[in-house]
Amino acid sequence: MEHPRTKPALFGQIALELGFLSQEELEEVLKYQQKLQSLGYSEFFGDICLKLGYLTKSQVDQIIQYQRNTTPTPSLTYGQIGLQNGFFTPQQLQECIELQKKSPTYAPIGHYLLKKNYITPENHQAILKALSRASSPSLPPKTVQLTKTSPSELNQLYGRVALEYGMVTPQQLDEFFYKKAPDAQKFKKLEDYLLAKNYITTGDHHFIIKTIEKRKISEKYTQRQNELKNIHYGKGWGKQLTVQWIQEQLSLGETKTSKSKTNLTEAEIHSRLLFLKIKQMFSPNVFRIVAPLSQGGTAVVYRAIYRQTGQEVAIKILPSYEVSKDVLPRDMLQDQAREKRFQREKLILQKIHHPNIVQILDAGEVQDFSYYVMELLEGLTLDRIIWKAKYLEERYALEITLSIALALEHIWKLSVFHRDVKPDNILILPNGNIKLLDFGLAKHHPPTSKKQITPENLILGTPSYMAPEQSGLLKNFDPDIRSDIYSLGITLFYMLAGHPPYSHPSPLSLMMMHLEEEIPSIRQKRPEISHQTESILQKMLAKHPDYRYQTPSELINDLKKALAFFLKERTQSP
Repeated sequence: MEHPRTKPALFGQIALELGFLSQEELEEVLKYQQKLQSLGYSEFFGDICLKLGYLTKSQVDQIIQYQRNTTPTPSLTYGQIGLQNGFFTPQQLQECIELQKKSPTYAPIGHYLLKKNYITPENHQAILKALSRASSPSLPPKTVQLTKTSPSELNQLYGRVALEYGMVTPQQLDEFFYKKAPDAQKFKKLEDYLLAKNYITTGDHHFIIKTIEKRKISEKYTQRQNELKNIHYGKGWGKQLTVQWIQEQLSLGETKTSKSKTNLTEAEIHSRLLFLKIKQMFSPNVFRIVAPLSQGGTAVVYRAIYRQTGQEVAIKILPSYEVSKDVLPRDMLQDQAREKRFQREKLILQKIHHPNIVQILDAGEVQDFSYYVMELLEGLTLDRIIWKAKYLEERYALEITLSIALALEHIWKLSVFHRDVKPDNILILPNGNIKLLDFGLAKHHPPTSKKQITPENLILGTPSYMAPEQSGLLKNFDPDIRSDIYSLGITLFYMLAGHPPYSHPSPLSLMMMHLEEEIPSIRQKRPEISHQTESILQKMLAKHPDYRYQTPSELINDLKKALAFFLKERTQSP
C-alpha cells in the first residue's frame, strides 16, 4: 500500500483546508522539499512540516487519517452541503474554487462565497454547524501564547481576523463583546465562546491563530528592518561602556523587582502558581527557592539559597507535565525526549569546567522534579546589549568572540558541540567576564549511544544562526563543532553590524539564504573594520564546513593575531 505521505498535493491541500498551513507555508515547504530532492534527499511532505514545527504530530496524524479514508477535503464537503440546500449554484461554487486556487494567500471557501454575495452570513453559519455535527472529533483548540499581547487585545485581533475571512458575523461578535447573549458572561476568551456556540469550526480556529501569529511576526520583522535603516555607524561600544551600562541596568532591576505587580496576565498567574508549588516541594530539602529567574520551553530557572552555607545559586528544574501543563508550551511538554535532553544537558555540564561556561554545582531529583544547580550569574545577554548599543567596536567584538571560541575549544576536547551559539546564549557579567549558556541542545560527536534522543534529521537550533548542514541542506554532512564556529561567525557579524547577515520572517527562507546567498562584506557597512577581521568572518561563514576553521583552536590563533594588532597600535600611539 502506498504511504499516504507520498501524496504532497493532497496532504498540503488538506492541511490548508483545516487551517493548519497557510498558502505561503505550503509553497515554502514544497520549495524546501524540491531543494532537498535536488540534493539527493527524499523527504515526505508531512515529515518536513513536522520537523520544521509547522505541524504537530497530532495534526499530521489527522491529515493522514483523512487520506486513508479518502475523505473529501473540507471545501468540497462545504460545497456539497451548500449545494444540497440550494444556497448557491454549482457554477458559483466552481468560480469561487478557482478564485481560491489563484489567491496568493489561503482563505476558506466560505470567504469567497461571502465576498461574491453568493451566500448570506446566516447560510454560511448553517453550513459550518452542519460540518461540525458531521465531522469526527478533531484536535483540541490550540492555545495561543503571544508575548506582550493582553487578553483584551488578543480577543480584538481574533475577532478582526474571523470577521475579515467571513467566519463570523458582526452580530455574533457583539454577543461576546457587549454581552448580548445570556451565556456570554462566563467566557473570557472570544475563541472559547465562538467554538462553544459552533460559530466557527476547529479548522477555522487554527487558521485564525496561524494568521495572528504570522501578522505578529511580520510586524516585528518590519519594525526591525525600519530600525536598521536608521543605524549610523561610528566607533561602537567598547568593554568599558558596556560594563558600565550592565551595572546600571542591574541596579535598576533590583529597584523594579522590589515593587509588586498587581495586574497579572493569565500566563503570569500560572507561572506564579508553578513557583509556589516548586517552592513548597523543595522546602524540606537543602535549597530554599527564592524567586523566578527565567522560563524556557521545557524548564524553569529559579534563584535559590543553599540552606547550610547561605550561598546564592541558580537552580534549573524540569517539572512534571501535571504540575506545569498550564505554564509551559503544550507541544514542548508532550515531547517524549524532553526529559532525556534535560538529563543529557545535566551530564554534559557536569563534565565541563571552564571560566567561560556556566558551572554546575549539584544535581538530583525531588519527587516529580529533575534539577541541577548552577553558579548564580547576574549580567545581561549579548542580544540585550546590542539592542541598546546598536553595535560594538571591533576590538571588543573580537574579544567576546575569542572568549566563546575558548569555551568551544574546551567542550570539543570532550567531543561535545553546542548547537545553539547565538547572542541570546552569551552572558556579559558586571565584571566584564563572558559566559556561554544553555546547553539544552548540546550533543556528543560522534554520539555516545546508538539510540538517538533527537529523531533523525530533526532540525534543532535558531535559523538566523544556523549553518547549512544543521538545517539538513548539505548532503552527507552532519553538524559538528564547525557548525558552532559558523554560528559564532554570525554572532560576530551581528556584533559589528547590529544585525545578522541574513534576515527573513520565514524560517525556511532564512535557512535557504544561509545556503545560497553570498556572504555579506562587513567592510561595506563599516569600512574602518580591518581586512584581518573581514577575512576571519569570511572563513567562519564559509557555506561548506570543509572551508571553515576546522577546530576552535585554529580560529583562536587568528583571533589572537587580530587582537595583537590592536595592542600594537595602542603601544605605538603617542
